[in-house]
Amino acid sequence: NPFHEKNNKIHPAVCLLRVKDYWKVGGCEEDLVGNYGQTDPIFWYRAKNKLNVNTKKDLYLDYLPGGESKIIRDKHHNSKLFERKKKDNSWSNDFIRFEWEKVY
Repeated sequence: NPFHEKNNKIHPAVCLLRVKDYWKVGGCEEDLVGNYGQTDPIFWYRAKNKLNVNTKKDLYLDYLPGGESKIIRDKHHNSKLFERKKKDNSWSNDFIRFEWEKVY
């Protein structure tokens, strides 16, 4: 669908990143798990002065409407958490501490 609202827009989660650089930043902020939004902006906020980022603005993805998930996109909780963490620098430093299960 060339008229989909997300066509030709850059998504902050689409990137090529070395594993060592991901961990240098601190990985994904675990306190966001279970709520929608802000994972990408928080990752890139924490990456400032840690990674040399080269942005390519002429690369785009074509979104297919059938690939959209039916989730509640309420960023309120994680947005408030992001603002608090920026102020008190209380980033999580442990990993995979949320509830999960192995999918076969």
